[in-house]
Amino acid sequence: MPESRTLAYSVLTAENTCSLPHTRNESAARMSEFRNILGMFLQLAGLTFLPFLILWQLNFGFNLLWMPSMTLLGVAVFLIGHKLRDRVP
Repeated sequence: MPESRTLAYSVLTAENTCSLPHTRNESAARMSEFRNILGMFLQLAGLTFLPFLILWQLNFGFNLLWMPSMTLLGVAVFLIGHKLRDRVP
């Protein structure tokens, strides 16, 4: 292989390996950050969904069974998000 190709290959492989976590602590930190972001998204989705559910019920109405079941679903999504963020040290 010519020198330019080997140099380009070594630079390319060095760039690819730099982004990988080298220790368990780095990978645990990334997973913790991911859980925090996912939990925050789920909490935001739950808190956004519930007011829209109330507005939908007031404007359009739907069967009586849907309101409590959707409310419980929104609460469950929020609690899952809270548990994911609660584990973050």
